[in-house]
Amino acid sequence: MTFKELSEWYLDLTEVKNLASYPTLQTNFKNLNRTLGNKIVKDVMPSDLEEYKVIRRNDDDILTGIDQFENYVESVDQTVDQAEKKG
Repeated sequence: MTFKELSEWYLDLTEVKNLASYPTLQTNFKNLNRTLGNKIVKDVMPSDLEEYKVIRRNDDDILTGIDQFENYVESVDQTVDQAEKKG
């Protein structure tokens, strides 16, 4: 599965579509897909995101979007961890 396919699947989730930040996520993935879209998901490394940040360094909105996405993923991970602890 490519990064683009994964992002399309993610953006198609009902709970994601209901987020107030959905339009921002769409824009962020559109921009990320320009660089990472054809890459196989398992081959995407943190260094790829860092390289993307360097490429887009002059565009503060893009960097903010990447940071927001990383924060969102982290909060989902924390929520899952808490749910597993509560059993």
